Amino acid sequence: MDRFLPNAEKRQAREILRLICRKCHAEKTGTESGTDAPKKRPSGKRKRFLHISWEEWKGRKWLAVICHPVFLQRQYSPEVLAGLCGFLQEESQLRPEGIGQDLYFALCMAYGFFTDGGGATDGAAAADRQTRLAASPGADSEYDRMKGLLAAHPSHREYVQDLQCWPDLIEERRFFSFCREACCLWLGMGDREQRAAFGEGFPDMAEQWLLMSSLPESDTEFVFRNLCRLPQPLFSRQLAAKMQEYTDLCRERQEFFQAFVDALDHKGEGHSVHECGYVPLMQRFSALRARYGSAGGWKKHLCSRSFQNAFRDWVLHPRHGGYVSSWARYLEYYGWREVRSQFGGSSPFEEELLGWLKTDLYFKEYEKRYQKESAWKEQQIEKAYFRELFPLPERSEGKLEVLRKAEQGKTIDAKKASEALSELYAFDETALRRLTQATNAMVRFNFLLGAPKDRGEAAWGDAVCFLEDDVLIYRREEDGTCRMSHAAFFDLIAHIVDSKADCHMTHQKSFYNDEFMDTVCRNMYLYECYISGMK
Repeated sequence: MDRFLPNAEKRQAREILRLICRKCHAEKTGTESGTDAPKKRPSGKRKRFLHISWEEWKGRKWLAVICHPVFLQRQYSPEVLAGLCGFLQEESQLRPEGIGQDLYFALCMAYGFFTDGGGATDGAAAADRQTRLAASPGADSEYDRMKGLLAAHPSHREYVQDLQCWPDLIEERRFFSFCREACCLWLGMGDREQRAAFGEGFPDMAEQWLLMSSLPESDTEFVFRNLCRLPQPLFSRQLAAKMQEYTDLCRERQEFFQAFVDALDHKGEGHSVHECGYVPLMQRFSALRARYGSAGGWKKHLCSRSFQNAFRDWVLHPRHGGYVSSWARYLEYYGWREVRSQFGGSSPFEEELLGWLKTDLYFKEYEKRYQKESAWKEQQIEKAYFRELFPLPERSEGKLEVLRKAEQGKTIDAKKASEALSELYAFDETALRRLTQATNAMVRFNFLLGAPKDRGEAAWGDAVCFLEDDVLIYRREEDGTCRMSHAAFFDLIAHIVDSKADCHMTHQKSFYNDEFMDTVCRNMYLYECYISGMK
């Protein structure tokens, strides 16, 4: 029959309509003909629509149909509009319940029925629609007729409410708008400046859809593969390149996630500050960046929805063999910050993915600290710190005496040495005051002296000596000393500081007030700057 149609455009219109009818009937009845009759024996040639097999179309969402370039190009032709009106009218007569919900949503998205909200995107879509309807005699009346048929649907009121508020449908509408703009760019339609702006940002937007969208991956890739066939060389090459990058990232997705959480998890051998051969967190992440950070891969991995979903599950549902704990995993601030810091923009994708990172568990406390650090970084407070502190002054005789005593102590392990700081874990004002003193000594490369257990003695008890190259922790009870790197001590003290954020949940009390952040957290920031400068 197609060979008798007057031109290629009408053949394409007929093919679109046949695809929509067949897909609708297949979903309604489970058959391909729209009846419950047995299927005919398949012919030798498999049925194809728009050069794509029916088997491929059958498993796709309706979004994949309305985002196909041929549909986007022909959707306002009188043939397509009239055909859809006839189809809708026939369906309403055959089935009192009308067309299915998913097709109803797709048609409303494609034609802007009951969804135009007056925003910039909706305004551009409405202007494009009016231009294309005006260019096709008779299209206006068919467009209004189709809107009336959809408004008469038995579930119209419910469907329109869903269309305007369901998050997944809002995202599908945004995706359709993206594909529509891509088609307008190809066709040379719309405002020239808007087309130029869209074309400039197109590669990055396409990448965000691939990495961050909650739409099924296979459908997104299917739509983009079809868009790659548009006869617009630069556009097609850019999209094809982004898809190849995405494919390459997918190959190492699971490997990257496992390497990332292995670096965070302190239960593995060599990953506890108390264990021999401990590798500090900074060094672990430096190695990970060297392995996965080329060509922007670090940010792309961390910002991808697949990573975020897996990471969230890893934090919220720790697995111990076959057992899944109901208690969330403890996540250090610096591990949280590594993920949080990758979100620099304000796209709808980032806003949605950031929601959990900024508000769940004790992350509200981390977010307050992160904003403070961002301000300190912008002000470059570390420069004034380094100018003020270095070179370090000569040690007093009293400090030399403490240092000699510490250096003469027998060697003890980090676990035993860390007991010198155990009182800092308490959730009271005394512990908070001692923690402030400890971090003050830390960034001034001073000595922190503990009171002896026997208050009758005049001598000092435990001592922590902050030297330029490393840290000595002396335990009087053991008469022993542990020497550790600044990076290792940083992890030790960071665990104590981070525990104050967890207090937000366990004790309904916030330690992360302005005073705490302007003393303890500020000291941690400066100490990290010092350690980073040593590398």
